[in-house]
Parts: sequence; structure tokens; C-alpha cells
Amino acid sequence: MFGFDIYIWISILITAFVGYCTSVYLYVSRNDNYWKKRGIPFVPRMNMIKLMYLANRKPTNEVWKQDIGKYGRAVGSYEWNNPRFLLSDPNLIRDVLVKDFHKFHYRKEAGGRNTISQNAITALQGEDWKRVRTIISPAFTSKRMRQMGSIINDCSKSTIEVLETNSKEGKPVELFAAFTMDVIARAAFGTQIDAHNDPENVFVKHVKENFAELNMLQVLLYALLLCGCYSN
Repeated sequence: MFGFDIYIWISILITAFVGYCTSVYLYVSRNDNYWKKRGIPFVPRMNMIKLMYLANRKPTNEVWKQDIGKYGRAVGSYEWNNPRFLLSDPNLIRDVLVKDFHKFHYRKEAGGRNTISQNAITALQGEDWKRVRTIISPAFTSKRMRQMGSIINDCSKSTIEVLETNSKEGKPVELFAAFTMDVIARAAFGTQIDAHNDPENVFVKHVKENFAELNMLQVLLYALLLCGCYSN
């Protein structure tokens, strides 16, 4: 009787395990025919092991370049099991980013850890995105972009001078953060701070305090947002 019960329990466990594995497979593969149904050339979804192996062997841009060469300039692909559309055709990219951008503003969630990152225009969606986009759009007219272009050029020259001086002395340079702060301070706030040579500047200190928990990429994105919000 005891042995019979063991066999029953083993059968139940095996059945549950097979059912669980089947459910996971069906969930993961639920979008495998997403691009095929729409008649779009696509890169078949890779299993996790193959994807991790490929990620360790090739940078993402090389993988994309290979896929574009094989499947064309408009390619369906997958991020894990979520459909993603890869474009390299200049005309289509212009339509998505300019002409029809109001239809394509939804983007991957950034998963920000604080209020600043969650409310940046690069993370907003729907009506919130439209509201902020409307506010900052006047800051990016051709005239204002030319004005900001000259400011960026001046800041670039200052940065190059710092690089040349420090390279001769063998000193490290805080390159992108300081350059970004110089540009934003001049373009958005109308003040020159020289972040490279004056790290104790009040503006620099407050920026570092507010962005202490953010990585460099996020700082650059938020700097662009600030420039747009305060230049009009």
C-alpha cells in the first residue's frame, strides 16, 4: 500500500512537471508566428541559451548588421519573446521619427528608480508624453538649434583644450559629464561654469548631488530634456 502511494505521487509530480514545462513553452513561444502572420521577414526567436551565447560573442550592433544584411532593411525580431521591429531604411526611419512620430511615441519602459527618470520625455508615454513634447517643441526650432550649435562648438573647443593639457600632464579627465554640464549651463541657463576647471562650482555640485544615483547615459538624456525645457 505504501509503495503504491509512492508510485501515485511520482506520477503526479511527473505530470505536474510536464504540465509546467509545457505551459512555460507555450507562453514563451506565443509570439513566434507574430511576424510570419504579417508577412514580414523576421529573425526567428532564439532560445535563452543561444541568445546568451551570442550576446557574449558579438556586440549588439554587429548582430543587427548581420540580420539586416540577411533579411533586409525592415526586419522583425524578438527581445526574448516580445516582438521588435528593426529598421535601417532612411525613409522609413524618417517617417517613424519625424512625420508619423505621434503614432510611434510609445517606447520600451526604462524602469527608472526615481521621479526624475520616470518623468523624462524619453520615458513618458501617452498623454503625458504629448503634453511635455508640446511644451519643449518650441525650443527645437531651426533657429534655436543653430544657436545651440554654436554654444556646443564653443564648449567642444574648451573640452579639447582641457584634453590636450591633461594628456601632456598625464591627468585623467571627467569628459562627458563636464562637457554636458557646460553645454546645458550655457544653452539653458545662460551661464558659463567651466565644469572641467572648476569642479567646486555651485552648479556642478548640485548637478552631481541630484544625479548621484544615475548612470552617465541617463545624465546625458536628462540634460537634453533640461535644455529643451529651459531654452524657450
